[in-house]
Amino acid sequence: MSQPAPDLSELLIELAATTDMSAEAVAQAIEAYPAQRDEILRFAIEWHAGVESDDSDVPPLPAPDLSAFGFEPIIDPFAGKTSAELNAAAAACDIPISILIKLEQRSIDVGTVPLLLLRSLSAFLGTQLNNLLGFLSLDPTLSTSASYRSDKPPEVAPRVSFASAIRSTKMDEAQRTRWLALIE
Repeated sequence: MSQPAPDLSELLIELAATTDMSAEAVAQAIEAYPAQRDEILRFAIEWHAGVESDDSDVPPLPAPDLSAFGFEPIIDPFAGKTSAELNAAAAACDIPISILIKLEQRSIDVGTVPLLLLRSLSAFLGTQLNNLLGFLSLDPTLSTSASYRSDKPPEVAPRVSFASAIRSTKMDEAQRTRWLALIE
């Protein structure tokens, strides 16, 4: 018997945080929430796509042809957003504004950011996920609001992992634990 469907992001967070993402766990989630079947399966496939396997008998999948994606210009999804809109985006994605600013400045390695957060953020900013990924993959930038007085330009700090950014940011402990559970 199916249960009333919770918010999709909450369902996927719970699935990732409380299970081992085994075939049995995914099947149980689909049985409990049949209306979310496609999203659960897509999430499970993406989850396991980054996991290395001990099975050396399985041939690797051929690399996808990404040449068609290189023709669209990358547009800054944060351009023109007011501070109120950025605060609302951070609240909607359940992250502190300081993490959102680090993402905007591309000081967090995009490969370490949970896909769930990237999807929520792209939806809230009104941009395609591939555009957001492209933007976050560009070189890091300096703060546009800071003033520098020096003969030589300042250096951009190296990128940090999402986990490091979460650990070093002041935030609610429950929020920190939930994000760390998703990525570790």
